[in-house]
Amino acid sequence: MLSIPSISFGQEVSVTSMQILTAINAIANGGYLVHPSVVDRIVNDKGETVHTTNPERIRVIRSETAAAIMLAFEGVVVSGTGKNASLEGYRAAGKTGTAQKAQKGGYSKGKYVASFIGFAPLPRPRITILVQIDEPKGKIYGGEVSAPVFRKIARKHS
Repeated sequence: MLSIPSISFGQEVSVTSMQILTAINAIANGGYLVHPSVVDRIVNDKGETVHTTNPERIRVIRSETAAAIMLAFEGVVVSGTGKNASLEGYRAAGKTGTAQKAQKGGYSKGKYVASFIGFAPLPRPRITILVQIDEPKGKIYGGEVSAPVFRKIARKHS
């Protein structure tokens, strides 16, 4: 049963990794939803492109709204819980997460999923990265556990 007190801070809400990536990409894409695809193009044995995937872009939020959310997510990295995701020489944006794992009858008191999802470089992101650590040991918060992993990956690909 869903309850207003639990939903207000993210419990009782479930999304897949692909759903959260698709949603944050709509923000990074200026308000356009672009359905993800596994194959970008197909190349034959001569190196010629024989098929290119051209996903449809659908406006789902106003560009001004997407820009405001991007700015808020940049604030998470600059001065919030995602400071450990900051990139030297590049602007990045993202969101930390720390979720208690569900168990029969409620939520675990000691099992978590720590996450960070972000994109870089701003203002025109080229990469989105989702880091989820299932049952981290020691530190449990996404900003402490997953944000540094985001930074390592983004440094190599930005």
